[in-house]
Amino acid sequence: MAAAISRQVLGTENDLPSLIAPMGASAVLLFIVHSSPLAQPWPMLFGNSISAVIGVTCLILFGSSASTAALAAGLAIIGMLLSNSLHPPGGAIALLIGLGGSHYSTEKAHLFLPLVLSNSLCLLLAAIIFHRLSGQDYPHQRAEKQNLHLTKDLLPGQRLDVQPQDIDAVIDEHGKGLDISRTDLEFLFAQMEMRVYRRHHQDVRCEDVMSKNLICIQYETPISEIWQLLRLHKIKTLPVLNGDGELIGLVTLIDFLKFVNLDALDEFDVQLQQVIDWMNSWKGRRDLLAGHIMNTSIKSVLATSSVIELVPMLSDEGLHQIPIVDHDKKLVGMLTQSDLIAILFRLGLDASSKKHAIQ
Repeated sequence: MAAAISRQVLGTENDLPSLIAPMGASAVLLFIVHSSPLAQPWPMLFGNSISAVIGVTCLILFGSSASTAALAAGLAIIGMLLSNSLHPPGGAIALLIGLGGSHYSTEKAHLFLPLVLSNSLCLLLAAIIFHRLSGQDYPHQRAEKQNLHLTKDLLPGQRLDVQPQDIDAVIDEHGKGLDISRTDLEFLFAQMEMRVYRRHHQDVRCEDVMSKNLICIQYETPISEIWQLLRLHKIKTLPVLNGDGELIGLVTLIDFLKFVNLDALDEFDVQLQQVIDWMNSWKGRRDLLAGHIMNTSIKSVLATSSVIELVPMLSDEGLHQIPIVDHDKKLVGMLTQSDLIAILFRLGLDASSKKHAIQ
C-alpha cells in the first residue's frame, strides 16, 4: 500500500524507489513496541520529516559523501531532540540521503520529502488500524491520574510510595535515554508493588471478607421506597438487579440530586431549600423509579479476586464501594472503603505478629 501510494504521489516519470529502507525500522517500532514514546505519531511523522529536510539540505550544500551523511545524521538527531520528536529511523533517513547515489541525487532532492511523508503516513495508518483491530492502545497515551477533588494533594496511593517527582528525578539523571514515559514508569511501579503485596496476602479473596447480606432493589422500585431503605439501613448505596440477579446499576444518595439544578443557584440556603422542595415533591410519587436515577457506569470485581486489587479503586479512583460478582456476573457481595480499612489493618497486624514470632 505504501509503495503504491508513494508511486502515485511521486509519479512514474522518475526512478526513485517507492519505499525507503528506514521504514522497516519504523515498522518494528510501530507494530512491536507501539507503547514506546519513540513510536508515537508525532515522532514518527515529524521525526522522519525533519530528518529528510536536514538530509536534503546537507546534500544540496555539500554534495553526497560519507562526511555529508555523518553531518546530516548528527543534525537530524539534534533536530529531533529539540522538537521532542525522536524517532531512530529518522537518523537513518538523513544518513541515506546524505550518502547520495543514483537514487538520491541533488536533481531529485525536491522529491525526497514527499516520499518520506507518503511512506510514513501509510505506515502510521496501517499501524493504527492494526492495533485498533487487535484491541491495543495506539496511539499510546496513558493518562496521568488526577486528584478527583481538584486539589494539589497527591493521590492516597502515592503519598507513602514512589512519587511522581522521584520518577522525574530518575528520568532527568538518565537524560532522554529511557525509552519509556514517566506515566508508564509510574504505572509499572504501582503494578509491581501491587503484585508483591498480593503475593504476601494472596490467600485473602473478596469472597472471604465481603458483605453478603445485601439490600437490593429492582429497576421498578419507586424512589420513595429507595429513600426509606437508605435511611432505615443507614447505607449510602443500593445495588439495582434485573430478574436474573445480574447487577445493572447502583443508586447512591448523590443520584437523588440529579434532577435538582443547583448550578443555577448561588446562595447555600436557596440551594438547600430547592433540595428540600424537590424531595417533598416526589415522596408520594410512584412514577419516578430506580431505573430513572441509577448509575450504570459500574466497576465490579470477581469474588475470587484478591482483596488487594480493590486498593487503587477505593483510594485513587474515588469509589466508595465495589460490587462483587461471580463468573455469571451475578451480584454476590459488596466491599466498601470501611471494609477495606478494617481488612488492611488486620493484614498489617497479622504480618507484624508473624515477624515478631520469627524473631
